[in-house]
Amino acid sequence: MIDDLRELHPNPSHLHELLINRCQLQFGQKWHLIEDDGYIYQYIVQHALMAKKESIAIRLLSDIKWIARKVKACGGIKALLCDYEICQDQLDYLQWLELREWCSFFRQHGASIHIDGTDLIQFVLNHVNQGANYQRALQAALARKRENNTLHYYQLIGRDRERFNPDWLQCLLLSSALQGMSIHLRCSNPSHAKIRVALSDEKYTRVFDFNTFMEKFKTELTSPGKISPDGQIVAFMDSNYSWQAWHIDKRISLKFVLHDKTTVSHRCSELEFSPAQQITIVCWKNQTVEVWMLVNDEFHLQQKWKPHTQDIQFCHFHDNGKNIITYCIPGQSFKPVNNPRYICPTVSKAAWDIELK
Repeated sequence: MIDDLRELHPNPSHLHELLINRCQLQFGQKWHLIEDDGYIYQYIVQHALMAKKESIAIRLLSDIKWIARKVKACGGIKALLCDYEICQDQLDYLQWLELREWCSFFRQHGASIHIDGTDLIQFVLNHVNQGANYQRALQAALARKRENNTLHYYQLIGRDRERFNPDWLQCLLLSSALQGMSIHLRCSNPSHAKIRVALSDEKYTRVFDFNTFMEKFKTELTSPGKISPDGQIVAFMDSNYSWQAWHIDKRISLKFVLHDKTTVSHRCSELEFSPAQQITIVCWKNQTVEVWMLVNDEFHLQQKWKPHTQDIQFCHFHDNGKNIITYCIPGQSFKPVNNPRYICPTVSKAAWDIELK
């Protein structure tokens, strides 16, 4: 395109306006569809400013789809930040206000963007839940879902949620035979039909009916067990550090199905059951969160995303399974608690809608 314009208009002073006009005529509002020729994404903002088309420069640097194309075309965030700096110098104050929020966002979070692995729309939704940037990312996500209904996007709804125990973690009066034992206990949700207890000690993981204390399930795998709210499913880690799930009454192993590949266990750091009637689990490993749903005695992957740039410490469902709260430790902070040498990690919290509607 640049070479064609030079042949048509050898006078360089007119090239800037001709280039912008041609792009506008050909692509309208969809400048992110311009082919990457190694030049256009690097310099189009500067051409717009030199053509006195400040509104075009502002539109491009506010368009999350175009920004994503530029970051990929330029091999990183540096060229984008240079565009913002040029605009800050050349735009008047009111014009710059339209870009200042984006500029601050990328200065703060740009180092965490990976060129090939980051969906920029989801990246923005990972970090903000209000303001103009959030609204632009939200609208872009909804537009993408209309174009491709297999896509999933997730929405940050808060960062100040404290960890709390699910409803079914109740304080129970244990049988005298179990008192004094070193056990890990989980209870099924009393609001559902079955009240059952999963117990893990140094020998076994077992499930008991709470009222009769009859044993319903037993395995020699002794990791802390998890039990579903309805008391039907028990999950525990096997000797390969993968999680197995079993249907207690049917006495069958529940498979994990991903892309037509079936396994009897799933490798992850830990998992939690949803409090909802539909059996759903959230599991996590490193920076990745996964949501699996039980369908016909098989767990199928429903959604997967990376809410943090650091490793996730734990997750749990909130608001009857509608939201997921994830926790990570972004770094160490100094907290003198009766000991000036005491170092306590700061836990970062984030709550997520499972799915944008």
